[in-house]
Amino acid sequence: MTTRSAHGIASHDVEWESVALDSSEQPKLAKGEVHLWAMNLAQLMEGENSNKLGEQEETYLSWLSARESEKYARLSVHQKSYYLHGRIVLRKLLGIYLGRNACDIRLAFGEFGKPALVDFCSGPWFNYSDTQDMVVYAFGGSGELGIDIEHLSRKPDYQRILQRKFSLAEAEEIASLPDDIPSQIISQRFLAAWTRKESYGKAIGVGVNYKMNEVEVATDLGIANLAFEVDTNNWYLTQLLFEEYVVSLTSSSSEKLRCFRLKNQFE
Repeated sequence: MTTRSAHGIASHDVEWESVALDSSEQPKLAKGEVHLWAMNLAQLMEGENSNKLGEQEETYLSWLSARESEKYARLSVHQKSYYLHGRIVLRKLLGIYLGRNACDIRLAFGEFGKPALVDFCSGPWFNYSDTQDMVVYAFGGSGELGIDIEHLSRKPDYQRILQRKFSLAEAEEIASLPDDIPSQIISQRFLAAWTRKESYGKAIGVGVNYKMNEVEVATDLGIANLAFEVDTNNWYLTQLLFEEYVVSLTSSSSEKLRCFRLKNQFE
């Protein structure tokens, strides 16, 4: 079942389940499922200060990979707080699915940034994305995953990107609205389409480094679930809206989606 927003962007209907990281009953990743987790970093960070960040650095910086540590060092204090919380929660969630301590989770990154587990022969397939104050994580039992999120208030320079990264049919779909529609609505449709394109790129491990205008995934933003084929490989895309965000999830297998919101998110 899907719903369609006022700007013509469809959303896969989900029921959000609220779960705490320290809960004694954690969801199990059943066969044929993908789990999507969302965490609001702004709510999480309320009341925290740089002193608290210093304490957390002592505890958690050693958990980061060399690549993550290098990026962390370049960030402002505010950005560091968001980045550290997001990466540590990722490890805590992986620890839950693996039945291991979060501090034992080691990650490696591909040429274009796709994360993977180190020293685990089996484990969930996973991916994550963040924008402004929200981060989303996806975990699956099999197959490649890619997820991307955008805040609908963004005002991107979409005209230039449409010409370079989208097919003609996709560009027409984004702008296929009456002339009196505010430009912000077109921007939101562009952002929904962009999450589709990037989630596929992240699923194949290259991000935006592929011939994006040759892979059509955004010719009907009014459809929340679609299957498509690229080079004889089958892919499945799910688009959903919540609050002021649009999310797209691309998977190499068609699976049931369960969505969770984190409470008591970080300790």
